[in-house]
Amino acid sequence: TDPEVRDRMLNRWLKPMVQTAAALDAGIGFFCHAFSNAVLQNPALYRDYCEELTDNLAEIAVYAHEVGCKSVGLEQMYTPHQVPWTISGAKALINEVSGKAGRPFYLTIDTGHQSGQWKFLKPDRSSLNRVAEQLKNGESPQIWLGSDKAYRLLDKVKFLKDSQLENAISQILERVEIYPYLFAGMTDGSTYAWLQELACYSPIIHLQQTDGTVSAHWPFTAARNNAGIIDGAKVLEAIKSSCEQPGNPLIPKADRIYLTIEVFSSTGSINYYTMKDLEETVRYWRQFIPEDGQRLK
Repeated sequence: TDPEVRDRMLNRWLKPMVQTAAALDAGIGFFCHAFSNAVLQNPALYRDYCEELTDNLAEIAVYAHEVGCKSVGLEQMYTPHQVPWTISGAKALINEVSGKAGRPFYLTIDTGHQSGQWKFLKPDRSSLNRVAEQLKNGESPQIWLGSDKAYRLLDKVKFLKDSQLENAISQILERVEIYPYLFAGMTDGSTYAWLQELACYSPIIHLQQTDGTVSAHWPFTAARNNAGIIDGAKVLEAIKSSCEQPGNPLIPKADRIYLTIEVFSSTGSINYYTMKDLEETVRYWRQFIPEDGQRLK
């Protein structure tokens, strides 16, 4: 939140990384920002911070062009405080940054970063009625309302008479509409929807196995694949579908897309077995991409 720290991150961290990528004849995808709750709770302040964010990203896009970096993009995330986290928000961001920079700015899609959006769906009257009933019964349900003001209204529900309940819920729903940027849609939680819509603007795609509820960066082993939702053939099919869509005049489609394995191990993992998992992960993906540099068919 400190302007001096943001300036340091921009000029003494990100720009040197972009320069290093250029020296390696590579592109770069990154993520290193978040909005505080105070910003999320204030629509005007949120707009200001989004404006500053896109200004900074545009500066990076211009710098990347100047130093000869192949491509630069922002990794998509899965919660309201880490922009972009919805498909529509991602489209708007890369369009705005590219427009400001006069240079293309891309995304980095991660196959597990669609695991949080389902927690942030917009509530409706029926779900609020159900939660109100649970509260009156002494239960402690959880529901996403977005704003602190909406939650304060909900806290009062258990003390209201039934005749007052509908009006209280209407007030909560009105409050929800003031904060559209805090809510996702159902397709925002789909890896394949993200790929179909935006893979052609993601020169780097991070590959991790996931069951769709957590971004744990699992390897692509037989056991994890049985429990997971990421299928190599479906990933390539979704990427192809994206590349076949009409283009964006501001952002050329990526002529090369690098599928990058991003498997994590815990600090307590045994290295021998971690390497075995990585070997199996590579073998899994080589079923679909026997050689680097293949064209989508």
